[in-house]
Amino acid sequence: METNKRLADVLNKRYDSPRRVLIISPDEKLQEAISGALLQQRCAPVQVVDGVEAQLVFDSDWYFVGIIIDSRLRNPTCPPLVRLIRKKSKLASIPIIVVTASWTFDESQQAIAAGAMALVPEGATDEQFQSVIATTIGSRTKSLW
Repeated sequence: METNKRLADVLNKRYDSPRRVLIISPDEKLQEAISGALLQQRCAPVQVVDGVEAQLVFDSDWYFVGIIIDSRLRNPTCPPLVRLIRKKSKLASIPIIVVTASWTFDESQQAIAAGAMALVPEGATDEQFQSVIATTIGSRTKSLW
């Protein structure tokens, strides 16, 4: 019941900003840290907890200027979700940033091979995260028309 209400709240915000960034993470603290960095870059964070909720958002009438995915995601895991996003024509050009809890070469390669544009280690400072957001997402906007 709680999940349905939270998701309904997310879906009701679809037109609130031309600079929406989707955060896909089950970790509330990580979501809050990412949201703070996004707000500093004048982006509107939209938070979901897994790939299933993300899919519901993608199937709605949405536009995002970026997507940030927690590498610890389990439903589905991060690389398959990145590949799924890249296969959808309306999402294919949206920059994807992966926040990685472990910084292994193998994990990094999988995320990049799947289509992520940037990797950020969990624990990066707010300034470092803002720099990645500014570089990757830049000043992209969606026209409200």
